[in-house]
Amino acid sequence: MKIGIKGMGFYIPEKRVTLKEISEKTGLHKKIVEAIGSKSVSKSELLPSEMAVIAAKNAIKNANISPLNIDIIINSPAGLQDYIIPPISGKIQYEIEAKNAVCFDIVQGCCGMLTALQIAKNYILSGEAENILVVSSDKWSGFTNFHSADAVVFGDGAGALIISKNSEKMVLDDFIFTTYGKYFDLYGINEGGLKNINIKDKIVYKCLKPDVAKSEFKDIYLNEFLNITEKILNKNKLKISNIDYISMVNANLKLLEYICYKLNYPIEKTSAKYLIEYGHIGGFDIFFNIHLAIKNGEIKKGSKVLTLNAGIGFTWGCSLITI
Repeated sequence: MKIGIKGMGFYIPEKRVTLKEISEKTGLHKKIVEAIGSKSVSKSELLPSEMAVIAAKNAIKNANISPLNIDIIINSPAGLQDYIIPPISGKIQYEIEAKNAVCFDIVQGCCGMLTALQIAKNYILSGEAENILVVSSDKWSGFTNFHSADAVVFGDGAGALIISKNSEKMVLDDFIFTTYGKYFDLYGINEGGLKNINIKDKIVYKCLKPDVAKSEFKDIYLNEFLNITEKILNKNKLKISNIDYISMVNANLKLLEYICYKLNYPIEKTSAKYLIEYGHIGGFDIFFNIHLAIKNGEIKKGSKVLTLNAGIGFTWGCSLITI
């Protein structure tokens, strides 16, 4: 059975905030701005649920299916939603009129959408579903220090995917994940949880352990991307030369360049230019990059695509997709 992404949909706000503006307001060092590499990030006045509904409707239209044929909705945000609780998957179901779908949210940081895809594939393999909607939406501007958390900069937006049984489009070949629980609280929001129940005026996502992030964690972050790449290639008896395109989280251009250097892989066959143009938005970065690369003719039918992502917790993930 082939299980693939039958349709994709996105919502990217037109309003942009430049990295120059962000650095001036947050004090980001010039070297960090250069390493991030993005020109700007998006900003929205909409709530995450509102952006999610727009992206979901676009995905349904592009997949050419009825909302009534969606069996499961998995919402996989990277950050805060409309509320701490309840989850917004129920609102998505109601707004898109997917009356037959059961809904739930998962939390896996920016690696959430990739994790949700693996869950969706396994649901279909088990025979419990035929069409699953996976959604990811975030309004980072609402709970960061002006789009920034230490050396990472975020934008607002949403992405949605329809995963279907017997789909020849964007076939989900394989996944690899790895977790370092030691860094579960490296980044986070330290207000609003039971550990710190006193709520202040603003809940802010930030690096909770800057010294760790700038020392021992830095080397692990890069090495884990290389580690999961080696694992998934070996598991599928492939070489890096068999990969036609790499789509990586749009967080840091220098990191992508260094990974290409270590893999001896041409940067021109990666999502680097979309990282520069759009910046990091959340868990759906890697699929938005693929969408743009297909649209622009960089990825063709039959291409083998490697995706690379990571999220707080701290989990790294990758997938192989045959377009």
